[in-house]
Amino acid sequence: MNNESGIMNHGIKIFILYSLFFILDIAPASATTLSNQNYFLETQQIIPGNAENQTKTEATPIQTTTESLPSPFVFSLSDMFVDFGKLSATNPVTRTTMLSIVPGSANEYSIQAFEDHELSTSENKIIPDTTCDNGSCTQDRATLWNSILSYGLGYRENGFSLQKGYKRFANASKNEPAQVIMNGDNQDTKRQTTVTYKVNISNTQPIGMYTNTVTYIAVPNF
Repeated sequence: MNNESGIMNHGIKIFILYSLFFILDIAPASATTLSNQNYFLETQQIIPGNAENQTKTEATPIQTTTESLPSPFVFSLSDMFVDFGKLSATNPVTRTTMLSIVPGSANEYSIQAFEDHELSTSENKIIPDTTCDNGSCTQDRATLWNSILSYGLGYRENGFSLQKGYKRFANASKNEPAQVIMNGDNQDTKRQTTVTYKVNISNTQPIGMYTNTVTYIAVPNF
């Protein structure tokens, strides 16, 4: 289970990666806590009139306050894992995850996502990414997915304008760049959105345990 976070100095940009594993696990959320500290600057003072030019050291406190620190940017996922259970042909199964953002001091932010590969077994059997009902949904275009005869894995975010519209995840194994799931700015004191995952298989789909990893990248800009 992967869960990585990195912080660049000076509060310029933060990348937080959350990996969601189909069908078994999702990485727990993590948070970085900032606190103020007291820093001491050592100075040297020349003592006038001293032939040996002696020096003495003074500790001068420099106080930082909580007001000078950025308020934290918080990104979290609602579930510890996603499990589709046993799938049966032409019986679509959906699961949901809640994404939550508290922008803090970030001027704006985006949440991006991609999958490492299509759902597959250890024997390389594959459930392909969906192309939706008319065969035209992509990683950056949502189209209608309502037919039980349309197969694969897809997702929708509740901000999609098309009702029952789905996309497929950008696929890293095909060199497709991560796509923005949601974005906003510091006018959002807190924002939540629901991502719905959908899987549907045909009656010729081989039996097996299918998994892949979807990674969410939180990118706040300060």
